[in-house]
Amino acid sequence: MRLVVASVCIACGIASAAPNAGAREKYNEARKLAADDDDEKALALVDQGLAIAPKDLELLQLRGVLLLKARDYASAYAAYQAYLDAGASGANKREAQKIVNSLRAVKSTFVDLTANTDATIYLDTKTAGAFCTAPCKKALLPGDYKVIAERTGFDRYVSRITVADGKTTEHAIAMQEKPSALSIRITPAGAAITIDGKPHDGAATIPAGKHALEVKLAGHATHRHELAAHEGKPVDLEVGLVPLVPFEASPPAASVMVDDKPAVLEAGGIAIPPGAHVIVASAPRFHPTRIEVPAERTSTYKIAVVLREVGTLVELAGAPAGAKILVDGKVVGTTPLREPLEVAPGKHSVEIKVSGYRPYRTTGTFVTDQRARLAVGKLRRDDRRRTMYAGAATGVSLVAGAAFSFLALSRESDYDARARLPGITPDDPELSSMKSSGKRFSLLADIGFGLAIAGIGVTTYLFTHEGRGESEGSLRIGIGPAGATASIKF
Repeated sequence: MRLVVASVCIACGIASAAPNAGAREKYNEARKLAADDDDEKALALVDQGLAIAPKDLELLQLRGVLLLKARDYASAYAAYQAYLDAGASGANKREAQKIVNSLRAVKSTFVDLTANTDATIYLDTKTAGAFCTAPCKKALLPGDYKVIAERTGFDRYVSRITVADGKTTEHAIAMQEKPSALSIRITPAGAAITIDGKPHDGAATIPAGKHALEVKLAGHATHRHELAAHEGKPVDLEVGLVPLVPFEASPPAASVMVDDKPAVLEAGGIAIPPGAHVIVASAPRFHPTRIEVPAERTSTYKIAVVLREVGTLVELAGAPAGAKILVDGKVVGTTPLREPLEVAPGKHSVEIKVSGYRPYRTTGTFVTDQRARLAVGKLRRDDRRRTMYAGAATGVSLVAGAAFSFLALSRESDYDARARLPGITPDDPELSSMKSSGKRFSLLADIGFGLAIAGIGVTTYLFTHEGRGESEGSLRIGIGPAGATASIKF
């Protein structure tokens, strides 16, 4: 402090006038500010004056005084040296030279202050102003000092150091954050509170740092929250516990979302806040299921989700338009199909019906999340028109044979009756005509009966074969991730 007093006296003893009116004005304003200990503004005015008159002794001397008060010893040394170089004389020069000699040590003597956070550093007393903001490294005169560190929200730090001549003295400052006031309001009341795994003892403050808060109440989802207490700032938390609704899902490992956010599942229940909500459950190889939760719920309300397995996707090939696909006797689609049909896992009968043709029928064991191909082959007509035509033709032939047989027998009877008449000889023209027509009718009767016999054979064959059996096709069901298939013919 002795250096500061000497420098102030030098400032008081200077009598020479400033060589420039502008510099004189800056100097006078700076002296007034320095008298009120507003050293920072005073130093700024001094620098403005020196920009006008760089060799002004009063400004140079006042700059050294201000820097020395601020304990910026390296800059003060340079300022006083500049003061001497500018032509200081007499007693002022001798006093300035003493100060320069005293400050020579700051050229090789330093203090290196570090801290775990930004902090304002004072030496010995706060009245001299801040020394620096940590971390900092500055020139300092050798000696003992009291180090004071302050920051809002942290406890005041005080320690003593000894700065050795010609060396850099290092000092680490450990600032401690102040505890924070804690206020927790919980709805509904009666919940158990733990902080960092320990029951909350009702303390009004918590140490600085991060803390794990857990709030539990029967019938409600556990609330977990990370508390962050810093710089002594109050921690104010309001917790509204969410009720648990009894919940079951099949499969149990299903992923559950409530309003597009992961659901909280706990103690056989799902956390559902008041109001209407949407639950979506999903799982690999299962169809997602959506459930709308009503806003008004009774005390016995519960939720059960059963996901339906993804079955086998069946692609149909070769079927004409309008074909109907039946699974276990129920129509599930009509061609053309917009997308493959899904068949639930398990053993099922499959049938395809096409108007005018015999159906396709088969059974297959379908698996989860696989693909299958159902191909239609040869179609068999589902009618007996040829049987009917053959039967009709056979009937006509039989009737014709019977008619001609009757006519032949009639001619034979007429022939015998005329042949017995007196005077009729074998060469009688009419008798010859009867004989000729009788033979012709007999031949036609034989042809009719022959055609009828052949028709009976054809009709019998068609009756036993036409419109019977089933159409052809194949069913290929995927049975593994590599695409292996099993083929079922029908």
